[in-house]
Amino acid sequence: MSFSAEKYTAELTIETVKELWNRITLHLQPTIRKKWTAAFEDFKPYVARTKNKTTKIKILLKKDSDVGLNEIYIPLNFKNNDTILPDSEIINEILKNKNVIIQGNGGAGKTIFMRFLWNVILEETNTIPIFLELRMLNNLSTENTLGSGLVTLARTTISESGKLDEDTFRHLMGIGKFTFILDGFDEIVEDKKHRVENEIIEISSEFQKCRFIVSSRLNQRFNSWSGFNGFECCKLNLDQNISLIEKLPFHEKTKREFLKEIMKKDFSSKKSLMSTPLLTMMMLLTFSDTGTISDSLNIFYDHAFIALYNWHNSTKEKFTKVNELDFHVFRNAFSVFSLVSYMEQRIEFTEVDILETIQKSNKIAKIDVDPQKTLRDFSESVNLIQRDGKYFTFLHRSFQEYFAAYGLIYYQNQHIDKFMERLKNRYFDDFPKFCYSMNPPLFVKKFVEPQFEKHLKPISRSRNPEKPYYALSKLQFTICFEEFGKDTGITSFSFDDELFSLLHIASRISGKKQYQAYSGKIFHEFLKQTAKSVHHYQERGQSDEPLTITISFSDSACKIRCEDIQELSESDEELYNEIERILVDCEGAFKDINDNFHKEMNSVRHWCQKEIRDNSSIDDDIEDLFKT
Repeated sequence: MSFSAEKYTAELTIETVKELWNRITLHLQPTIRKKWTAAFEDFKPYVARTKNKTTKIKILLKKDSDVGLNEIYIPLNFKNNDTILPDSEIINEILKNKNVIIQGNGGAGKTIFMRFLWNVILEETNTIPIFLELRMLNNLSTENTLGSGLVTLARTTISESGKLDEDTFRHLMGIGKFTFILDGFDEIVEDKKHRVENEIIEISSEFQKCRFIVSSRLNQRFNSWSGFNGFECCKLNLDQNISLIEKLPFHEKTKREFLKEIMKKDFSSKKSLMSTPLLTMMMLLTFSDTGTISDSLNIFYDHAFIALYNWHNSTKEKFTKVNELDFHVFRNAFSVFSLVSYMEQRIEFTEVDILETIQKSNKIAKIDVDPQKTLRDFSESVNLIQRDGKYFTFLHRSFQEYFAAYGLIYYQNQHIDKFMERLKNRYFDDFPKFCYSMNPPLFVKKFVEPQFEKHLKPISRSRNPEKPYYALSKLQFTICFEEFGKDTGITSFSFDDELFSLLHIASRISGKKQYQAYSGKIFHEFLKQTAKSVHHYQERGQSDEPLTITISFSDSACKIRCEDIQELSESDEELYNEIERILVDCEGAFKDINDNFHKEMNSVRHWCQKEIRDNSSIDDDIEDLFKT
């Protein structure tokens, strides 16, 4: 089955709402139908509100108004292992009641796809699509009981007045009347991600007749989500770029010249800078301002910022004072604001929040300008900060990360070691890569060299047959099993070691392909067997307590530890012993993993050593310069 943006983004009619309503109410029990009918006055505005939200999009190229989804949506391709699939096949999988995780880099088109999907589900199924931006969970109290935060947010999203009570809502979930479209898992603050992860796994396991689709940046934690199929957004190819450019609401002459420039040059040399819809739009904007296509990602982002700033000024009347801050002070203020908000994991602000953050960042940047005036410049001089209802947000997280790196490298580099100590575990972000590309010697000296000396240098270069787990002995991982009604899932998979951060950051900066010896995918068989054992164990009703297992390695053996093992009941110890047997059965596979992991560490070691040597050579050359 194929899907057309034009078809599914057509104007919403009352007939569409009534038709969906009738499909939902069909075969409901009389008492449930009565309660559901009472919520109809909420349902109509919910559908209209979400239809507007999912089909009217803010984009970089149009400052003063939204554009229609059909004006910018192009069919994407997705990757599952080595298989490439068009978006239509992913949607068909979802329509078959499959749970799906959509992953991709920043600006890859995940949110646009999720908004398009909401419209398809609305038209093609007998379920109500519930579109939730997961960052909204950042504002919920941590005291909520497990599972209530997400369920409450979903219920109040479609019934703001509260006429749809939780019992009725859960009954409808139980018979599969909802499709949950959960956008932006990566936008949840770090200290709440594990809890929200638990909630998603819990409710998807409890309500198996509902569909659950989650989008996020790439993250290995999803490898352990049982019951979900993972798909990664592919980079745009030349044909997709041409299709997008032709559709975009921008100066037709500029688009024609831009297309000629792309066709004239070797596209393969530009494909990394035109790999996502966001980057292609930025490239078009910078081309309209400079008439050139940059080869450097840093220059590219910088040109985009200048283009946005100049573009705004060019639309104002001559001799009118547009900005409170001149360009260089503005860039300083915005960069430090991005750095402060990035460190505090803020991507969405109330007006009070953003003014407080601006006041804090202006003080650090030594800018004596009223926060209200600074905010006006941020939201009007460039549209990288936008108002969405009662909240202010970054146009896209990639801009926050780029300017956070800019602020650290150019304005706060005396504190780079302190900032990186706080931020090094956010290795799936582009922030460390931006920092390195802006000033490689500084980043190597302040971060790479100290981390290498502390974590990687002490590890032997040579593999010792008498120590088959020497490399893995530097890592450990924890698996938490919760009771989820009649099912069980792996709710946490993480390594507790700073070496992990260094390996990830160095691999991403150097462009080396990671073997990912420590990923959930590699440990899949062990996890699969363990989850199966826990599932059968809890089916027999032998335990109603969560179970947390830590796996670690000495040089020569695998180790297993269960939390508070002294307090385990006899039946708990039976399960523990069974998992220990599974661990022993997997020892051969772990030895192979150790060897490959050792090779990966050596690859990163060589890169670090080369960077450190090059840095030392630069220092020597400068010293020689002073001697002459």
